[in-house]
Amino acid sequence: MKPAVLFVYYTHTQQALKVVEAMARVLQDRGADVAVAGIEFPDPRYADRFKEFPMPHPHREVIGMIPPELFRATGKIRIPAVVDRAGV
Repeated sequence: MKPAVLFVYYTHTQQALKVVEAMARVLQDRGADVAVAGIEFPDPRYADRFKEFPMPHPHREVIGMIPPELFRATGKIRIPAVVDRAGV
């Protein structure tokens, strides 16, 4: 049976994606089925702030992302459909 690998990642700077793609290539070359899925932040508190890299005003942008309710609740994320199909 052919091994199957699922990489789920988040990246703002695209560095994590580069690492995931490199690992995926190696595993594919060895015969594995590889799926890659990026996590998204659809939460309106973060979506606009993460559109641009590098951030034009990083200190202000990051500090502005820390609303008081964040300490009680996390932001919404979207998991790609490939994760559901993988049965994870």
